[in-house]
Amino acid sequence: MSVFKKEEYFIGITNAIGILCSRVSLENTLHLFNTNTIAEDFFASLLNLIHGWNLNNVNAEEMNASAIDLADPVQKIAVQVTV
Repeated sequence: MSVFKKEEYFIGITNAIGILCSRVSLENTLHLFNTNTIAEDFFASLLNLIHGWNLNNVNAEEMNASAIDLADPVQKIAVQVTV
């Protein structure tokens, strides 16, 4: 992959993350938390794909679970998603 293509991907990803952070911040001030839940599920899938983990959204089982958002109990991995 060329340096230019890598830069294009990098800029696209960082722009998308910046938009996500702005959106979550604005929605949280309005007490709207749907995007947070979607982000948790997205990052669980992304990390599972990258690392071969089996993360599950703990908040789907226990609303607003303390300390962690994603967990793989078999591999003993916990992830906090903070946007």
